Amino acid sequence: EELFAMADRILLMENGMLKYDGSSREVIFSVFENDDTSFLPYIPSIAKLYLERAEQPTEENIPLTVKECRKWFSTLPKVEHIREKKPRMVSHEEILALKNIYFQYEKKGSLVLKNLSLTIKKGDYFVLVGGNGSGKTTVLKIAIGIEKPQRGSVRLFGKAMNKLKNKEKFGQLAYLPQNPRALFVHDTIEKEMRETIERLQLTNGEKRLHEVLERLQIAHLRDRHPYDCSGGELQKAALACLLLSNPTVLFIDEPTKGLDPISKQQLAHMLKELHQDGVTIVMVTHDIEFAAANAKRCAMMFNGMVTVEGTPEQLFKGNYFYTTSVNRATRGSVDLLTIEEATQQWSAPIVI
Repeated sequence: EELFAMADRILLMENGMLKYDGSSREVIFSVFENDDTSFLPYIPSIAKLYLERAEQPTEENIPLTVKECRKWFSTLPKVEHIREKKPRMVSHEEILALKNIYFQYEKKGSLVLKNLSLTIKKGDYFVLVGGNGSGKTTVLKIAIGIEKPQRGSVRLFGKAMNKLKNKEKFGQLAYLPQNPRALFVHDTIEKEMRETIERLQLTNGEKRLHEVLERLQIAHLRDRHPYDCSGGELQKAALACLLLSNPTVLFIDEPTKGLDPISKQQLAHMLKELHQDGVTIVMVTHDIEFAAANAKRCAMMFNGMVTVEGTPEQLFKGNYFYTTSVNRATRGSVDLLTIEEATQQWSAPIVI
């Protein structure tokens, strides 16, 4: 979003050819008018809010900053009717429990985690947010047993982590690191998947291989070298290997880092489908927009501790630093969090 606000000229390319060239407002308006699905995800959320909700949007009035969007929004009539969300059923079955965790990488080093407690329940789509160095990734590593805390307890599937055998974890847990390249050692994606099948001793491996490739729509990449894939393709390939065993819990570390808006959209769709199929998702990220649009429950970390947790609405609405552009623009009136929420709550464009 900052790019569109700061740039004097925007160029958008597709298949090696220049498709849009002009000022930020010219390009945004052209993409929207053409309903160009290849580039709609690139439109900043505040501009999209205006284009979708104004009765007669014009190019010159497209807001590029939160301040400009708030100015437009202040001219609108108050929305009286807000559709209520249906309450979500929450499982009481505990999958992961971290209690009073203290951790440091070196004996004389500073504490990375301090008195941290966290509970994940079956069916959660849980996102842990926080700035760089807040300890998010370390929490994931402790949750899956890569690191051991100096103090505190970790319970997975109701058992103490140190009493769980590897076979009780393998297959049930899947971990997608920040850099998916770290998961690949073979020269094709299919070889990597077959090695995973052999290692996990999957009896239905061949069937699962074809199912996963088709589900993630990467069957055409099976003979590709992992390093010849784009960031989004490599992430899908890594997920394909992880999903072979039908894991119970999927842990993901900064999955949107380096992804373009289209790849983010595809990732969100994939994770939504997995969650609907019963997979519990635990993610750490600094991407507030992605967390607000997709998570069911969130927590914030600061200086090695979880400071607050709740639904995305409870955490991000009204938060000055950790919130979305749409919330900054609509704060004090309708107080929306995402474009999706605006679509759900307003049945028709706002008439000025």
